[in-house]
Order: sequence, then C-alpha cells, then structure tokens
Amino acid sequence: MDDECLGDERVGHSQLYTEQGTQVGRIDFLYIITDLNAKPGMIALKTMRTFTLPEGTIEIAGVSYRASITSLAPRDVSAVTGGTGKYVGATGQVVTQTSSAGVTTEAFYLAS
Repeated sequence: MDDECLGDERVGHSQLYTEQGTQVGRIDFLYIITDLNAKPGMIALKTMRTFTLPEGTIEIAGVSYRASITSLAPRDVSAVTGGTGKYVGATGQVVTQTSSAGVTTEAFYLAS
C-alpha cells in the first residue's frame, strides 16, 4: 500500500459467468484511489463497472474499501446507475461478495 498514490487507477475486464459456470458476458472496470487512509489499513476506491450481457449493459458505480487497489473487497454495495437495451433506465443496487476462496459473486437488485 505504501507505493499507491491518490489518483492511481486500475483498469481491466473479466468474463462473467452464471453460478453453473456458463459464460454470459463480461465486466469492464475502472477503479481510482480517492483516499489512502479511508479506514485503518484500508484505501477508498471510486469504482465504475459495466456488465455487458446478451440483452444490453448495466452500469454500476460506488465506493469500495480495500487493503490495496489490487485486492478484492470482501463485500461492497454499489448503485445501478443505468443501462442499455433491456436494461434502459435500470436502477437499484448490486451486492458484491468475495469468498475466502477468491470467488466473487454479484447479486443484482433492480428496481421495477
């Protein structure tokens, strides 16, 4: 964490799978460090993610508290800020949880 600076970014993507292991899309992400001492031993990251699915995209934004910009968050709650296709006008939230085995689960709660 000592070599991280305000404004440092992490940019990338990952494949998106169902719980049964079927690939259904991808996640593109951008994380930016906004606070190096947000909580004891934790930094704050502004997070922006796009979930691309067969019927459109869902946009997610929030703040994540982590040990470093490359570590996984044990649990985050982020806002659904919009979407395209089937998800135009989407709102709600996403709960992200990472297991001790390093498996990340995203649970979407979309408002109707």
